Amino acid sequence: MVTTIKSKSRVETAFESPAPRPNGMTGSPDGLWLIDQHLDDAYLVDETGKVIRRIMTDSGNSSGLGYGGGWLWVALNGGLRGRAPRPNDREGFWILRVSPKTGKTLEAFQLPMEGRLHGLEWVAGGKIWAARHEAKLMDLLDTRDWSVAKRFEMQLPRAHGVAWDGEGLWVSHPSDAVIVKYDVDTGDRMDAHELPEGSPEPHGLTIWRGGMWYCDAKSDAVCRVYRN
Repeated sequence: MVTTIKSKSRVETAFESPAPRPNGMTGSPDGLWLIDQHLDDAYLVDETGKVIRRIMTDSGNSSGLGYGGGWLWVALNGGLRGRAPRPNDREGFWILRVSPKTGKTLEAFQLPMEGRLHGLEWVAGGKIWAARHEAKLMDLLDTRDWSVAKRFEMQLPRAHGVAWDGEGLWVSHPSDAVIVKYDVDTGDRMDAHELPEGSPEPHGLTIWRGGMWYCDAKSDAVCRVYRN
């Protein structure tokens, strides 16, 4: 029998995102990265929200962001949202390997599977967790050949942000106002943050400098989560 620890947690808004409609986020040695779902620009900021760098990407309807191997990894979630077309626009669901200095796309992988693409999380061994929220699947992709190294099914809908804490995979589910920690071998729920009523929605998610952070593409809030 699996016991899920689920309790009301405390949410504090740290700052308003300089990236309009921040739908993905990830931590890096240089700061927090946020990506704008509409214009598809990525912003590197410090813990106060001060912009360190802004880059234009070739993504579209950006819905997930990871950092690993010295690169940004961007989830392109099928089409555009609120900007004019560009020559390098793509249809479908893609993961882009992007230079964090210039925004240039260095590699592009189109996912052959059905189901929209949301959060990304880089882990050891050159692998990326990718949330396929319509299919309720979490795929671990090997970036050497883009094969599926592991997969588990989630019970809750609309999986969005993804963050690895060394023991399990935290996944935000905005429709349920909860951030769940999953056992990646079984898909069982190990823990959960139940967000207080009225909290900003958890879209992008990361664990950075020992704390849990999330961003909300609706309110532009960047928040920290604490256990009561």
